Amino acid sequence: TSLSVKWCSAAPGGAPVTRFYLHRAQTSDMEQEFAEFVIDGRWRFIGDEVTFECDDLKVYQEYFFRVTAENSMGKSPPSEISEALRTHADIPLQPAPPGSNFIGLTEIELGWICPDDQGAAIQRWEVEHAENEAMEGAELIELEGNECKHILMELLPNSCHYARVRCYNTLGWSEWSGVSQPMTTRAAEPARPNVPKEVEWSPFHYMHTWMHSDNRGSEIIAFDFAATHVDNRANLPRSDSKLPVPDEFAGDDVNSSVVVVRTTGDVTKASTTNLMPGHSYVFAVAAINGVGRSFWSEPTEPLRTDPYVPEQPVRPILVSKTQTSAVVTVMLPHDNGTPVTHANLKWRRLRGPIDDWKEQQAT
Repeated sequence: TSLSVKWCSAAPGGAPVTRFYLHRAQTSDMEQEFAEFVIDGRWRFIGDEVTFECDDLKVYQEYFFRVTAENSMGKSPPSEISEALRTHADIPLQPAPPGSNFIGLTEIELGWICPDDQGAAIQRWEVEHAENEAMEGAELIELEGNECKHILMELLPNSCHYARVRCYNTLGWSEWSGVSQPMTTRAAEPARPNVPKEVEWSPFHYMHTWMHSDNRGSEIIAFDFAATHVDNRANLPRSDSKLPVPDEFAGDDVNSSVVVVRTTGDVTKASTTNLMPGHSYVFAVAAINGVGRSFWSEPTEPLRTDPYVPEQPVRPILVSKTQTSAVVTVMLPHDNGTPVTHANLKWRRLRGPIDDWKEQQAT
């Protein structure tokens, strides 16, 4: 930021020089940023040369000079204008704090303004980022070249980050920039839950459990667990959907509609009741946080309830009778999951001497 300027003193004889006027400008016509310095006893002689230290100059800039001498008789004409004199280069100026060009779920694109390189091209950058403004435990990233942006990747959703930068030229490193404003990645719907796993079952119910989903930056507040008969599986939400079960498919009867059980966020199990023995059902689950509902899980494979004894038969129907015999028809009830092998018919006399119950296998 300084230059030593020298010129020859006035020729000997006559009145001694009492003052010099040094004119400085950044163009050879002595007009741009023109300045005049009155040099009154502050010069030094080296031989027949006068030397003056001109400071407060700009880094790596050209300057032009001329000088006028003065004695008791007045001012001399100005000297010829000097050749261009250039100050030395220096380390880059301090950059401004970086900002964010884009903030996503797990990434932040940083951007910043390149400072004045002060006469030597910027060759590389260093970026520090941390999750605290004090930059404790900051990660250091080295970048070659002079591209003023960088993407921070693999960040956690809904996490806060701070950053600062500095640059390097052949004369050294600039000062670190100030710390950026806080930058927070987005929160999103929870990750898709895994396929529910059956842990308990009977002819009339199934109990399922599932792993807790990644909340992706917002606490999970509930799970929706959907169940339906395999014949209605087309009405179960698809795994590429985040929508709730449509009203026209939802209901309270798992055998004819899609039943949805909502649990709180810390409960990862659900029981489905009122199932029919020996029937197959399918199940799926979705997680819900403050942002919304996740994609529904893949549905389970059809799961069959355990078989059970047949349903209660309806009243037998009398077909024909004689004095000593009767023919009745028996409608076989629902088998509850395993075929009915036979029916037993019981009878006894109602009038006269009362007999004990008699039993005969129906054919």
